[in-house]
Amino acid sequence: MKLADAYPVRLLCRLLGVPRSSLYYQPCPLEDEAMLKTALLDLAAEWPTYGYRRLTPMMRRLDWPVNAKRVRRWMAELGINGTPPPRGRRTTNSNHAFPRFPNLVEILVISRPDHVWVADITYIRLGREFIYLAVRHPERSHRQILSGPAILRRQGSGGADQQQVRSPLTNS
Repeated sequence: MKLADAYPVRLLCRLLGVPRSSLYYQPCPLEDEAMLKTALLDLAAEWPTYGYRRLTPMMRRLDWPVNAKRVRRWMAELGINGTPPPRGRRTTNSNHAFPRFPNLVEILVISRPDHVWVADITYIRLGREFIYLAVRHPERSHRQILSGPAILRRQGSGGADQQQVRSPLTNS
C-alpha cells in the first residue's frame, strides 16, 4: 500500500518537509560538456573569424543546447577568440567583370564656356571623422567647390552613435 493512496499528497509533503514540485520533478539528461566543447572547437576551427555571437546560432543549428553566455565562457576557457579578418586598404577596384560606363565627355566637342560641367564627390577619413568633399567644375576650366567639406562626426553618447553633419558654408 502506498501512502499517496491513503493520504493526500499535500499532507504527506508538508509532514516530510518536501515541496510538492519535487514529487513531479523529472531530471533532464546531463549533456556531455566535452562533446559540446569539441563541437565548438570544430566550428571555431572552420570559421576562425567568428566570435561567440556567430558561433552560438551555428551551434543551435546543429541541435546543441547552448546560449551566448555559455559559448562565451567556453571560448574564454579554451582560448578561442575570433580573429578579425586581415584589413587591407580599400580602394576602387577597376579590374572586375562588370561593365564600365564610357566617359562621354571625352568624345564630346566642347564649343563654348560652361558647355560641359563635371562633378565628383569623395570622402577623406580623419581619425574618427569623415570629410565629404563635393566638387563641380566646368570642363577645361578651373575647379570650383560646390559645397565645402561636410564633416560627418560620430559622437558616442549612451552607447548609440549619433551622426551629425556640419558644413562650414551653411549655418547648420
